[in-house]
Amino acid sequence: MMKRLLIALCLFINCLAGAQTLDSMAWRQEKNTLMEQYLDEARNQALIYTGKEPQPYAPHITNHPYFKSGLFTGGVLSYDGIRYPNVTLMFDSYRDQLIVLSPGTHSHLILQSNKVDYAEMFGYRVIYFSPDGLKNSPSEGYYLLLYDGKCKVLEKQSCSLFETRKNEVREGYFNKSSKYYVLKDGVYHMVKSKGSVLKIFEPHKRELNQYSRQQQLNFRKETGNAIISIVKQYETFIQQQ
Repeated sequence: MMKRLLIALCLFINCLAGAQTLDSMAWRQEKNTLMEQYLDEARNQALIYTGKEPQPYAPHITNHPYFKSGLFTGGVLSYDGIRYPNVTLMFDSYRDQLIVLSPGTHSHLILQSNKVDYAEMFGYRVIYFSPDGLKNSPSEGYYLLLYDGKCKVLEKQSCSLFETRKNEVREGYFNKSSKYYVLKDGVYHMVKSKGSVLKIFEPHKRELNQYSRQQQLNFRKETGNAIISIVKQYETFIQQQ
């Protein structure tokens, strides 16, 4: 992969040469400088900068499908078993793609999902989940791993694209949504409300409902945090038994 990347970089540099002669000492020095600058910036991370570039979204779409700010952010990436502590990432929840920013060329490149162990960005951990054979397993794709204890909490972020035409003018926007899953005792549960979360922990439903009221958990506006709080409190109960 590194070899292919270097070949592509050489072709790019040669295209820039244009009318430059092959015997030009100045141009050879400039080409070597560009190569050295790229390799210095990429260093041992060059193996992850080999994917395809994503297609840009149409200009008539008024918002973005990207996680959080819609901008690249510094993060940590574990890719094909290797941990890269300083990479620049973006997550597209419409196309379900994790995108990395290549140093030097500043190209946007799609990471191979089957090689992504996890990515840490904006204080969250993003994983690529494949159905694991457990009951009610969610579908394959990128998820936020919100909590990982005796129970697990996953969030699936997705977008739907809506397009309209008014007076021959096209308009488009993304509608964002999330689905939440709790893994307990080898079974996945999709949860949508406080009631559906409490139902999972039936023997402690009353105590957890009381805890939720005391903590003033907001399942509508802060769904993920509220679910995590209930799960953690349940684990506290069973540890005390």
